[in-house]
Amino acid sequence: AFLRVTTPKVKVNLQPPIHHIMYDRTIVIDISKSDETILANMNRGGRYDLKQSLKKGLEFKEISGKIAAKNFDDCYAILQETAGRDGFRANPKVNYVRMLEALGENVSLYAAYSEGTLVSWAIVTQYAGKGVYYYAAGNTLGRKLGAAYGLQLFIMQSLRAKGCTEYDMMGIASPDYPSYASVTGFKKKFSANVVDIHKTFDIP
Repeated sequence: AFLRVTTPKVKVNLQPPIHHIMYDRTIVIDISKSDETILANMNRGGRYDLKQSLKKGLEFKEISGKIAAKNFDDCYAILQETAGRDGFRANPKVNYVRMLEALGENVSLYAAYSEGTLVSWAIVTQYAGKGVYYYAAGNTLGRKLGAAYGLQLFIMQSLRAKGCTEYDMMGIASPDYPSYASVTGFKKKFSANVVDIHKTFDIP
């Protein structure tokens, strides 16, 4: 048996966790600023990708957690496609459905559509003025259209309208968490504001 703790300093008898399950570095965006300021703080490649995305005629929607939980089949199919393409294993569908059901008004599913067809989505929580980007997926057409870029701007606009001032993109790669490497480039396009999270250790 062991006790898992999170602390800013390494102390005696603390060991690295047996299994890393979270992250210790992330991107946090100040969404209290205008859209123009958010775009100005993106890197040049990110601004280009976002502007191109907004030219594709995509439709963006926010769907409540309760409704999304009842209609998650299309989202899960896209997640399975994404997992197969990018080389990771998707969790069972019930995990996402239960999250959407349990968090009530504190979670939304954001979706991008091309000519009425779902091409990209993201699950985002919001609480105490902060939004957190949890899960996302996009099919081949969504990637071609750059739907994820326009969707991220829509998410930030929606969170700002709810009174949120920060948007945590939930994890980028670090020495202890290299598995985030595949998403780090995408997230860093939106901001260079890298925030270190207190590390996790185990006490035997």
